[in-house]
Amino acid sequence: MDSKARSVAAALALAVLPVAAAACGTSTSGGPGQSPGSRSSSHSPLPDQSALASAAARIDAHLRRSFPDHYAGVEIDPSRSVVIVYRRPSSALDADLRARFGDVPTRLHDAPHSARELDRLAARLRDDTGYWRERGVSITSLAVRPDGTAVVVGTDDVAKATRELPRRYGRAPLKIIHATPQLPTSPP
Repeated sequence: MDSKARSVAAALALAVLPVAAAACGTSTSGGPGQSPGSRSSSHSPLPDQSALASAAARIDAHLRRSFPDHYAGVEIDPSRSVVIVYRRPSSALDADLRARFGDVPTRLHDAPHSARELDRLAARLRDDTGYWRERGVSITSLAVRPDGTAVVVGTDDVAKATRELPRRYGRAPLKIIHATPQLPTSPP
């Protein structure tokens, strides 16, 4: 699955899951003339979560294409009926978002890395899974965080991966978590 499809799938999945309150109340920076964390639109919220998810997918596709060095990702906060857009600060991106998607309630949050940067890092890790397997580190999952903070690396040996991965990737933004491989269950 390519990064665009992953983002769209993530946006749709997030439409039905509440976003943690901590994620909504952290660092933000609005565009010019906006206070941090402010909405970029004064319109009323979209009527349902599927419309919000659809809007998030359109925003994701447009910003990935038009602002690849600044755009990090989107999340949906269903409790507030808002699309959260993570990006490296860019007044051009902010203005474009308001011009093209002014009818979508959004919040802008700063991100340390773009999706492009993190996608490249995730691809490098994916390409290196054989290397790590030979060294006793099983990488069981990889995911790019939509907030632009890290590539999440799932492994069954967090301690070993935490020691070994920085030796190869330096100070790359990695979040190492415990995740064992799972087989799909068969229907009864």
